[in-house]
Amino acid sequence: MKKFTTILAVLFLGTFFVVGGAMATPFNDRTPAIVIFDGSEPNVQEILDGVGLTGIDDMLNQNEAAIWGTGEGNVDSYFVERYASNGGELGIYSFNNNLLTHTFSLWSTGTASFGISDLGKLSVIDAGGETFIDNFGPTFGFFWHDTTDQSFSYTEDSRNSDTALALAYLVTEGMKTTINGTTHDASGNNDWMLFFGDGAGDVDFNDAVFYVEDMNAVPEPATMLLLGTGLLGLAAIGRKKYLKK
Repeated sequence: MKKFTTILAVLFLGTFFVVGGAMATPFNDRTPAIVIFDGSEPNVQEILDGVGLTGIDDMLNQNEAAIWGTGEGNVDSYFVERYASNGGELGIYSFNNNLLTHTFSLWSTGTASFGISDLGKLSVIDAGGETFIDNFGPTFGFFWHDTTDQSFSYTEDSRNSDTALALAYLVTEGMKTTINGTTHDASGNNDWMLFFGDGAGDVDFNDAVFYVEDMNAVPEPATMLLLGTGLLGLAAIGRKKYLKK
């Protein structure tokens, strides 16, 4: 009996730490962000429809993901189109250490690629050459740097003073997306469309739009809580059977 109680305690503590860590996971826990339409340039829905994602609704299908990890080996980042009249650049940052960042220098085709090794080493291949960053960690977010007004927009709302300045949409398996004349057939449910607004207050979310392949969102807190509850339930059932014996 004492042995089983010890096992149950270990399971409980393990569940506590898993769920506790999950509750700190930086998902954007908010109602869908309002997308402002000014009529002078394509809005989010028009961009989604224009690249072939007519089944995605700009309001209903906003995803809470803010941090990702690699999904299928190297991750390819495809630039869709930037509608802002001023300049800017896409960047990636480490969730483990936000001082570790890389700003992409996109090829003339608007593309770049990056991957993270099992040891957490970031490797990037873009127009600036090949870059390596040690101890980058397995999880990352993105930011848009408006080089005209020097504002920053992050995929994590918490880094924008709890204001939504980026929207994420999951491109589900089987959807075909045409980006700059190239058609991508999504597979694995780990392709994404990212929309950024201007950190200076422009929230039409069409200042920069990117298609990113093969990256998985970090576990959602509710999912991990359900997992932890399930573990406790299994432990309770096992204890009941043990006592009957």
